[in-house]
Order: sequence, then structure tokens, then C-alpha cells
Amino acid sequence: MPWSTVHVAVAALYVLSGAMVNEAEIADEPRRAIQTFCADEWPTDFRMQAYCQKRQSAAYWEWVDAATIVERVDKMAAPSPYEAAFATAYDGCVKDWWGPDNRPDFRMIVYCLTKQMAAYEQLMK
Repeated sequence: MPWSTVHVAVAALYVLSGAMVNEAEIADEPRRAIQTFCADEWPTDFRMQAYCQKRQSAAYWEWVDAATIVERVDKMAAPSPYEAAFATAYDGCVKDWWGPDNRPDFRMIVYCLTKQMAAYEQLMK
């Protein structure tokens, strides 16, 4: 399952600081997970592995942002309905797309969360 809250918090602080990030700046554990995921998806196509790593790395930082929000919501005594829905959607997307052997598909986690929250907003109209 997802990495420790400490890792997420450190990564989130880095993102929130406004620093420009790239794959080289991702901590070892997530970088290895991204490399493994992309190598498994594209075992004989090195160009696609590089493209996959670039897209997964960008999605990783969006996942960090979402995980930070959920961590904050989990500590709230009374989150708003939207915040509670976000946390529920996040948990479901992570469960669906984390993958075996600690191989998350960050792109799909972020895509899933975006679609879930768009549907929630549509339901609330």
C-alpha cells in the first residue's frame, strides 16, 4: 500500500515550496516504483519507458498533493461533505490502482480521482 505519511509529508512540503521538480528529484522508493512499473508496461520499448516515467513522475506529484489533503481531512473532527467525498474517492482510487508488489499507477490514481470528484460535483448540482 502507499508509502509512509512521513514520505508523503516531506514530498508535499517540497511541492508546496514551489520548487520545480523532475524525475531526478523524486525520492528513491517512488522512483524505483515508477521505473519498475514502466519497465513492466513496456519491456522492449525504451522510448515508451522514458515517456511512461515522465508521465508517471508528473502524476506522482499530483498524488502527493491529494494524499496530503486526505491526511489533513482524516485529522478533521468534522470534514465538509466535499472533503469527506474527496477522501473516500482517494481511498477507492488508490485501492484500485496501487497494484501488486508496490507498483502504483500514479497516472491512473490521479485520473480516477479527477473523474470521481467530477461525478460527485455533478451529483451535487
